[in-house]
Amino acid sequence: MNNKVDWSNRYSYNWSPLAPLQYETNENGVVPGKRWEDGSGKYTPSMDTRIFQLRIAGLTDNLIDDLISRERFTYSREDYVQMKHSDLDLLMVHEDSKFSLKEVYASKENIVMYVRYWGYADINTLIENVNEKIALMLD
Repeated sequence: MNNKVDWSNRYSYNWSPLAPLQYETNENGVVPGKRWEDGSGKYTPSMDTRIFQLRIAGLTDNLIDDLISRERFTYSREDYVQMKHSDLDLLMVHEDSKFSLKEVYASKENIVMYVRYWGYADINTLIENVNEKIALMLD
């Protein structure tokens, strides 16, 4: 808690002239009775999400590229792999099994979504959930 905000579990929104809808969430949990496989403590999966509805659909690829550049920390740009998905215009993923980290960057029409997840969920489960959330934003 800082300034009466639980930064581990929060939802916020913003806007800009080029992205009139912007949402950001941080979610953290504890799974009772389960521990991280490396023995570091209780299993505490977490997920950070950003979603943008852009005014101009042609900006989606550039936004994904900018997000990767901003969020990649010590990873190389080559660590991010483009995948094909029948329902998405662009899908980029990154996995680091050492840290149980998975990242998904996706777009469809004028929607961009980014998810950073620490935990044991399968990357395909994350991709399908991202696809569903993007579809909701397009409705």
